[in-house]
Amino acid sequence: MQIFSLCLLLSSYFIYNSMGVIDEQAIDDLHLVLNLAQHIHVKSRRKTEEEKRTDLSLYFPIFLWVLRDFHLSLADEKGQSISEKEYLERALRPNPGHEEKNQLREVIKDLFRERDCVTIVRPVAEEADLRNIQQVPYEKLRPQFRTQVEAFVKKVYTYLKPKKIDGNVVTGRMFVDLASEYCKAINGSAVPTIHAAWASVVQHQFRLALRDAVQVYRQRMNERAMQHLPMAEEKLRDLHKIAKAEVT
Repeated sequence: MQIFSLCLLLSSYFIYNSMGVIDEQAIDDLHLVLNLAQHIHVKSRRKTEEEKRTDLSLYFPIFLWVLRDFHLSLADEKGQSISEKEYLERALRPNPGHEEKNQLREVIKDLFRERDCVTIVRPVAEEADLRNIQQVPYEKLRPQFRTQVEAFVKKVYTYLKPKKIDGNVVTGRMFVDLASEYCKAINGSAVPTIHAAWASVVQHQFRLALRDAVQVYRQRMNERAMQHLPMAEEKLRDLHKIAKAEVT
């Protein structure tokens, strides 16, 4: 649960990989999401489970469910072709007699507002080839498999985007600090709070920026003013304004 939570908190695109079709067992394998609202908070104040899920959905990544070794024909009850995304949405509809799984379906839909699905057939037809798949050249794999894999890669790169929090892009340095804040909370048996962690990261970046700015300002003033004293007060003031403008 801790690793799963950390993955979702840091990701902008979450790829969930499973075998076969989306059935009751596949839904059950995602049971960890039921407890996510208890393990992650957006803010520290108390809310209902539904409110927590609504808040979390704003910070959660795009969800892409990849179904490997998929063997079904993508069609509805009337035999009409449906897309992979439609197949996912149909699988997430309530199923009479499976109330516990239906609750899980609702949680998945609440937390992952942006979701999609990709299906990929078995890479080879022969069982013997499957056991030694690492030795099979890519060109020898099933054409349908190669087409689907290439479409999958294209989809990922098309929709992949930088991690953002409250509309702000998380830089590399911020990402490291954010991961550190989340791990600190998790290892301390606390519930990671997104806003608190982000506020801490932003404050840390401000401190680093101020330190760097002061260092550059001192260097500029040393080169342009301190080594040329004495000088008129007005000229010194102008050099100060120029140096200040260069570091802000």
